Amino acid sequence: MGTRTVGASIEVILARRDGRELSRSETTVDGRRAVVVEDVGTGNGSLPRGTFQYRYFVDVDGRTLIAETYDTGDTADTYREERDVVDHMVASMDVDGS
Repeated sequence: MGTRTVGASIEVILARRDGRELSRSETTVDGRRAVVVEDVGTGNGSLPRGTFQYRYFVDVDGRTLIAETYDTGDTADTYREERDVVDHMVASMDVDGS
């Protein structure tokens, strides 16, 4: 689990993903536009085949904050717990664009 910020828009990042999309929803994080996506790896990119990935993409003045977790091969319950942690982490964020 973790967060990082990249100098690209949400649309550019979503176009470059290499997994198969399982779900996508629009939301807001601290009043900012955000997209939540869950993918599963196909083995054709950096995400190993069968690995689940859960990410928030938050627009921060044209840059994108990414909060994410991956299925680490543990149980399905562990992955659900990790997603819940990311959900709670993002819900508590105070996003400053400076």
